[in-house]
Amino acid sequence: AARVVAATSGGGGGAGTSAAADEDEEASVLKLTLCRLLRPKLRRWAMYEWFYSPVDVAWYRESPFCAALGACGLGQVSVLPRAEWSYVRSLLGKPRRFSPAYVEQERAAL
Repeated sequence: AARVVAATSGGGGGAGTSAAADEDEEASVLKLTLCRLLRPKLRRWAMYEWFYSPVDVAWYRESPFCAALGACGLGQVSVLPRAEWSYVRSLLGKPRRFSPAYVEQERAAL
């Protein structure tokens, strides 16, 4: 959220007045931000974006990439030299084109 700073003139108010005004403006910005976060449409979007249903847990748990890393004996490694990443990618094989034959084969697998 953008922070709004009050412009104060040089006379009369003193430091206490501008500090109170800053706190009031910060509170109003915070209130607006919270109101936006509590909207149903945003909550729905966050739920769909960051959470998945229990039905999909098994699907996402079995990753071919993680299986290839496990076959190499690498497990949960995230930093490897380029040559080793090339080896892991070669284990995965060449990617297929999205074609009617591919769609038909995937439907048959389901």
